[in-house]
Amino acid sequence: MKVKRNDPCHCGSEKKFKDCHGKAGQSEPWKKMLIYGAIIVVLIWFIMDLLSTDKSALNSTPPGKVWSEEHGHYHDINPSTSVPQQQLNIPRPEGPAPEGKVWSSEHGHWHDAK
Repeated sequence: MKVKRNDPCHCGSEKKFKDCHGKAGQSEPWKKMLIYGAIIVVLIWFIMDLLSTDKSALNSTPPGKVWSEEHGHYHDINPSTSVPQQQLNIPRPEGPAPEGKVWSSEHGHWHDAK
């Protein structure tokens, strides 16, 4: 015999079947499938994006630059072809130095104080 919506639930909860186990049976399964499908599509897209990303582009050096371990930033490869870098002597900006920095007239910018 089929359980009707207003009959007592078979689990013994003393609730009507429609308010207890009847809800799970009457829910629309396409909603869950739509949500799971959307999650799967997003995950596939994310994985494909990770696999297709050119890893060398993420770690590439900017054109015309070289990394300076001593200074912790990029420098121009050829800052000036006519004047050696030591002879540039760029003047220090006015005002107090930023905390923990010293001016480098050779490079024309602030460096971390050692």
